[in-house]
Amino acid sequence: MSSKRANRSGTFVLSAATVSATVKTRSNFAVRHLITAATFARMSCVIEEENKGLPFGAFYEDIVSFVTGAIMFSVASLEANINEIFIDGEQYFTEMSPESRTARWLLAEKKSVLDKHDLAITLKCTYSF
Repeated sequence: MSSKRANRSGTFVLSAATVSATVKTRSNFAVRHLITAATFARMSCVIEEENKGLPFGAFYEDIVSFVTGAIMFSVASLEANINEIFIDGEQYFTEMSPESRTARWLLAEKKSVLDKHDLAITLKCTYSF
């Protein structure tokens, strides 16, 4: 039985049989954003420790910048997390049909982060907090 590579797309010819493979990849940002938020928070703590007991000075702007970054990336992590949950809905909302999941996502897509999380809880648990 001879085999040869047909092309770079992943198609192989094995005698008379043809086999194709498709690989999909997606970058998930929820964890990455949360790690970044933690890094900014730690950087803020380092600056605070280095300037402990000193009157406010130029270092204060760095603290504000790092804390702001920590908050922004924390919120970005929440947003990415809920979007990833809805994108992978077949894993999380197994009791729903694909059509129903798509319809719910289209309604939720432009809502706030907290509204999206509330919808996910409602869909999964049939009650809202």
